[in-house]
Amino acid sequence: MLLRTLGVALVLIVSLQLGGCASVKVLPESNVAPSVSSVRPSRLIVGEFDFSDATLSGRARGSRAAARIRGELPLALRKELVKALRPLGFEIMPAVPDRLDTRTAAWLISGKFTRVERGSRFLRLAIGFGSGASKVETTVRIEDLKSRSRKTVASFRTTSFSGGDPGLITSIGGSPLDAVGAAVTLATTTGNGPTDDTRRTARMIAAYVSELLAERGWIDPTLVRRAKK
Repeated sequence: MLLRTLGVALVLIVSLQLGGCASVKVLPESNVAPSVSSVRPSRLIVGEFDFSDATLSGRARGSRAAARIRGELPLALRKELVKALRPLGFEIMPAVPDRLDTRTAAWLISGKFTRVERGSRFLRLAIGFGSGASKVETTVRIEDLKSRSRKTVASFRTTSFSGGDPGLITSIGGSPLDAVGAAVTLATTTGNGPTDDTRRTARMIAAYVSELLAERGWIDPTLVRRAKK
């Protein structure tokens, strides 16, 4: 009982400082007015998301972890972004470097990772409420390939934060079965930190793209998914 009481107090302190739950936010930087970009793209091309200048913080700085993160996250983002864009009704394809076809109206969606914080899965499991949180930040650019100068349609930043849900300490009930159930639930929902953040980021990028397309009248409003800003 004493241990649980201390645990609850600790979680309350952490929650006041770091509260919030897993989320992704879009921070627009520049958008071209819908009237300026008048050619509807026939395809959406998912380009590269560069990782070379990303800042790796905390536990992400270890050599093995860094190598794995650098290899996994760009691939995970592109794969999930292709999947998330498909319901919009356009041809979706990955970009082939240096072989972009500008003869067909298309939007190129690309960008870079700017910051990755791996966090601590143990702390997310045990305490939660922001303790051990992971974070992924990116910058994204959408270009109109049909224009001669590859006009930028929009540029924005994304930031993804995970680990804000309650941890095991406050999720355990009064019986052993409650404890087992809570442990299983938390183990399956706290995920792999930056990898899950990256997948959520891709889905939020797709949501913002759907808003831009809808503003121009190029997709049915029922297909729009609102991006959190």
